[in-house]
Amino acid sequence: MVQLDPATRGALADGDLVAANRVSAVVLTPYFVDRDWRSTWRRRSRQVGTDPTSAAWITGVIWAVKRQVAVGRSGYHGPPDASGWSRWATR
Repeated sequence: MVQLDPATRGALADGDLVAANRVSAVVLTPYFVDRDWRSTWRRRSRQVGTDPTSAAWITGVIWAVKRQVAVGRSGYHGPPDASGWSRWATR
């Protein structure tokens, strides 16, 4: 799993794959700027802005190390709650 930095999440939220790939730690495909996912990137950007500890838990890139390719995205909705539970988000 590769977590994205704020600039990459922001570019993805704007649907700007070129800008996202300029700053991303890994190469992203058009799948990551799909219209249906832009709201997720916006929501996660706002979330990290108000709760920086959530950055390590939220949606990131599933990276196939051997193939060196982004194959999907997954993560939690945020850090675990007081009881130790966190909701899983994947697609």
